[in-house]
Amino acid sequence: MRLKILFLLALIGAICFLYKQETRIDFNMQVKPLLNRKCMRCHGGVKQNGDFSLLTREEALKPTKNGKLAIVPGHPEASEMIRRLQRN
Repeated sequence: MRLKILFLLALIGAICFLYKQETRIDFNMQVKPLLNRKCMRCHGGVKQNGDFSLLTREEALKPTKNGKLAIVPGHPEASEMIRRLQRN
């Protein structure tokens, strides 16, 4: 009985580990192409609407023209960019 419980716990742990691996988001494969297609035209390179650029991490973390932070690392609820993306 004890071996069965240990086996079930190990199996549940393995399933949880695999599930977490499958749901991990890869920035370069999943996020960056989307930003390139939808955002860089207006927020990258020469054009930086609202003084907001996604060209580099440093630029993306700077305050925008209205003084708000578009991206607050680790705090999506405080990120103006996330708020606007959810609105659309």
